Amino acid sequence: MKGRHEDERTRLLGRLRRRRFDRIRFRGLDAVVAYVPHSAPVPPSVQARIDEGLPQRWYPVEGGGYLVKWPHTGGAAPPEGLRFEPGGWNHEHCDGCNRHIEVGRIFWQTARGSCFWLCPYCYRRVRQLGRAKPSPADRGPPASPLCLAETDGAGRGRLQRCGLDLAVGYSGILVPNTSGSSQPPLQPIHPDATYQGGSAKLALEHWRQQPTDVIVRSLAPGGREALRVKPDGRIMNGNTRIKVLEERGVDVHSLPREIVN
Repeated sequence: MKGRHEDERTRLLGRLRRRRFDRIRFRGLDAVVAYVPHSAPVPPSVQARIDEGLPQRWYPVEGGGYLVKWPHTGGAAPPEGLRFEPGGWNHEHCDGCNRHIEVGRIFWQTARGSCFWLCPYCYRRVRQLGRAKPSPADRGPPASPLCLAETDGAGRGRLQRCGLDLAVGYSGILVPNTSGSSQPPLQPIHPDATYQGGSAKLALEHWRQQPTDVIVRSLAPGGREALRVKPDGRIMNGNTRIKVLEERGVDVHSLPREIVN
């Protein structure tokens, strides 16, 4: 099953082999932060922010609940229930392999069309797979660093385009792995044909009607229907909900999980 994810990555990089890329240095952003309780109702101001569909990350909090973060790209003070965290949006993810792009690191962004960010490793793979068109900045001296906290330029374009185009290039909700080690990618054990009829189809229709935050919380470790996987990433419980989250552009591979043998 590991090969399946590698094949998907190779297909993505193959589709990008003729695209032009710009070389950019990631500078990070401040974050807007809110606390979402595990079982209590979500405050209206926070729910409204979640429903906007902007990039967001969910961090499990000891004792229950989540801290949710959004990139702050300017504007007035946050409404009640939200706060600013200076430097809180401190990394991005490669759209090819999901590696972190840390503050100060170089990445490559597609210059036109749908927005993709690649780490140096995946950019080299694109060059190897075909004839990726380097930008003038890539052919010559290093480009001047761009600050993603600016109100215009490549940084804002990334957030605007990818916030509206989650299905093709950006994981809208990123839940970091808190175990201290990397997690293998999740591997669904049910093919798509499973959901064409019967109870599986009904379950899929049900979860497609649920809010994203409800699905994420239902998968939290310790719950009755927690996300349970084998050490190699095969999903033993939560296949349908993971499928729905993937349809919405969620980075499911970083979700907290329970390991079963």
